[in-house]
Amino acid sequence: MATDITVARVVQAGAMPIDTYAVPAEIMSTWNRADAMEFPNVMVDHIVPHYRLLSESYDKAQNVQKVGHETKLDLLNAGKP
Repeated sequence: MATDITVARVVQAGAMPIDTYAVPAEIMSTWNRADAMEFPNVMVDHIVPHYRLLSESYDKAQNVQKVGHETKLDLLNAGKP
């Protein structure tokens, strides 16, 4: 409860409270850059290990867009490497 009261006072003073995830996201600024995929690796290795799940999900979505929805098991059963 003390944290909530402190945050409320800080907000009344005009500050914008942010959390641990917001700071690196602000540093990242945009995904529209050449080194964008290095950012999740830094997050996973040093800040939030569970961020890897989001990164893997993003990679899978990008792969589905490029080559289709087949899974590795589907490709293996179809005799493709």
